[in-house]
Amino acid sequence: MASVNSFETDMKKLRRKRKRKRAAKNTMVIFAVLALVLVIYLTNGYWLPYFEGILDRGISSIENGEIEESENYPIDISKRINVDIHTMNDCWTLYSDTSLQTRGFDGSVINTYYMPYSSPIVEAASKRTLVYDMGGYSFSVVGKKSEVFSKKLTNQILFCELGESGNVAVVTSTEKYPSYLTIYDKNGTEIYRWADGNLITSVALDSSGSGCVVASAYALGGSIKTIVTALDFSKTDIVSKSAPLEAMVLDLEYTKKGGIWVVGDTAVYRLDSSCALDYTFSFNYDLDMFAAEDDIAVLTFDKAGTKDTILVVLDASNSTSSEKTYSEDIKHIDISDGIVYYNTKSSLCTMDKSGNSLGDFDLSAEYVSFAVGSDSILMQGYYSIDKLSFGDKD
Repeated sequence: MASVNSFETDMKKLRRKRKRKRAAKNTMVIFAVLALVLVIYLTNGYWLPYFEGILDRGISSIENGEIEESENYPIDISKRINVDIHTMNDCWTLYSDTSLQTRGFDGSVINTYYMPYSSPIVEAASKRTLVYDMGGYSFSVVGKKSEVFSKKLTNQILFCELGESGNVAVVTSTEKYPSYLTIYDKNGTEIYRWADGNLITSVALDSSGSGCVVASAYALGGSIKTIVTALDFSKTDIVSKSAPLEAMVLDLEYTKKGGIWVVGDTAVYRLDSSCALDYTFSFNYDLDMFAAEDDIAVLTFDKAGTKDTILVVLDASNSTSSEKTYSEDIKHIDISDGIVYYNTKSSLCTMDKSGNSLGDFDLSAEYVSFAVGSDSILMQGYYSIDKLSFGDKD
């Protein structure tokens, strides 16, 4: 028995010794990690530009892209109408005539959905695509392989928005209100309604699916004014609202820190999370196209009296803007993963949020639009859809 007790005592001592060693080792690891973090923080000015350069060099591989010719590309659209293309995470969509197709990036057809809408409008998110009949009464939400839900309403649809969480904002006209907002969750269940008696011109759904911001316009003293209102779907009262803005608002988008891009017909505003005004960029020319995503807003203008097109990039993170002038028309603009894409008759171009070029691709044909995928870009021409492969971004 003495020998057993002695063995147990020795094992207890050994466990305590090992425990002390583990504690000391864990303490050393924690201090080492903290020291590494401190060194990284203090020296980021030296190594961060280098890694930014690596990212830029990877993205600029678009210069070495190639228009793919394969069994499924190019896709003939010469006899189709209402052609519209968009990308999701792992597939892309082609709306034409009276149907929507989901396709793999290899061009193969995954599924086809019949949607005979008079004025079809397509909105895409990472996992779903929304198609609605503007001025009509129906809308549908589809995934990669199947329809998620569809609705036929009694009131006329003015416009709809699809959120990243899968919920849908539908703005309709009613007998009582010039516009009325209804929110459906990702399963198609109605969860919220709102109206303020004014004309709702834009809605942005937050990424969590719990709220949105709404732009509503009214006329006063011969001019259009707009109020931006923040809503929480779990509350009956509004969360906050802006002071009247001197513009007709065309688009709303959230910034990375919860602020709000407000694209108007005469200016771009940036509001903070409580809808207070942070920044204003007024226009000197007539607005042609725009896009906004996270901390980037891109605008194009036609310079009066010339054939020039002006492109402006706004950066929400430091309230800066950059401007470039082109002698060619810009056909389409988009923002994907913090990169600005736009195409002229002769080139597909990329730039960062500071307006620095990240590489161009010379085009041998004219394209009216494009859609950015993970490792390729779908280019929509007058007669075909081509696939521009340019490799991984990283």
